[in-house]
Amino acid sequence: LPENRLTPSVSGMIGKILHENPDTGYCVLMLETMEGTVRACGLVPFPLSGERLQLTGDWANHADHGRHFAFVHVQRSLPEDVEGLRKLLGGGMLKSLGPISVHRMLERHGAEALRILLDDPLQLTEIPGILADRALAASEEAHRHLAHREVAQWLSEMGLPPERARKAVQRYGADVAGRIRENPYLLTEPGIQASFPEADRCAVQCGIGRTDTRRVRAAVVWLLRQAEENGSTCLPFFRLMAETLALLQGTQEVANPEWVSQAPLPPYMDVDVFLSLLQPHLTADS
Repeated sequence: LPENRLTPSVSGMIGKILHENPDTGYCVLMLETMEGTVRACGLVPFPLSGERLQLTGDWANHADHGRHFAFVHVQRSLPEDVEGLRKLLGGGMLKSLGPISVHRMLERHGAEALRILLDDPLQLTEIPGILADRALAASEEAHRHLAHREVAQWLSEMGLPPERARKAVQRYGADVAGRIRENPYLLTEPGIQASFPEADRCAVQCGIGRTDTRRVRAAVVWLLRQAEENGSTCLPFFRLMAETLALLQGTQEVANPEWVSQAPLPPYMDVDVFLSLLQPHLTADS
């Protein structure tokens, strides 16, 4: 943009979600701003009513959506006020608590309601009509939704579709964000099925080194799974060695084919033995 032109921005609270594509993250939202209600269109993986958004983009006209704010960047935050929490907690996120229970919870705890729901749900049993099993179930629902939101946004910034986040939450539950950040190569596991290059992009952001055992192991296992899915019942040792090094080096062909062809073939082979053969020939630039 020219230096004398400011990038248009809009800030406000999600009042209503008009459309959401769970596969791509594309949404049409009604955003409640200080100037009034604005229709906004763009990528917000797993949006929640009541969320606060700060959007940058530009105004546009669309045959279906009319005049709207088409955003290309978003900063998200959870509501800290009662009005926003009312939309968040009463907007379908909680199936275990009805609107009356949500209203009573906000009346008693105000802006602290979400913190209590997440960290000390049994305190909600002091509210008439909320039993312990419902309080615990609602807490689990909230944790799951917020984990889905967090990991979906993070993976979206890495260029991965929201579908990956949905599958990761199904597999690992509410602690998915911490587990994926600790080892992004879990994204290549069955049921999530991200490609190794996709998981590798996330690993770079997490500071995982190029020679880290988690990275090397994930490359080997991913190639074996790919071969199995393509109908192979076995993969020749030297071919797997060459393809693993090529994958780790980000090239189409292995950089040192002479070493691969001369590598000793051990009498017994599993992933750990294979890793021990690869590691000495990997560098930080692999």
